[in-house]
Amino acid sequence: MIRIQDNTIRDGMQQSNVRKSLIIKKEVLKQINKLNINSVEVGMCTTIEDEFNIHQFRDILSPEKELVVLTRLNEKEIKKIVKLKIHNLVVKILLPISDLHI
Repeated sequence: MIRIQDNTIRDGMQQSNVRKSLIIKKEVLKQINKLNINSVEVGMCTTIEDEFNIHQFRDILSPEKELVVLTRLNEKEIKKIVKLKIHNLVVKILLPISDLHI
């Protein structure tokens, strides 16, 4: 079985010349939602604003689509994401091996 994950919100909008407002991200999600995509990676959840945005993203996506949230291998951050109680949530744990990224 082939499953497709979209990373536009998390990775594709990091260029300095791309508008990254919440309104734009929501519009992009609405377009992604129309496609045969299984999951959407939306970024990290480190602030209250991130939590709020993630809930809004979940409301936009169809219930069958997975919402993927990144986190570092940090118990506090993982617990924060689990407490979101979001339907069809996938937690992707980043495990950097470079001292630069730790």
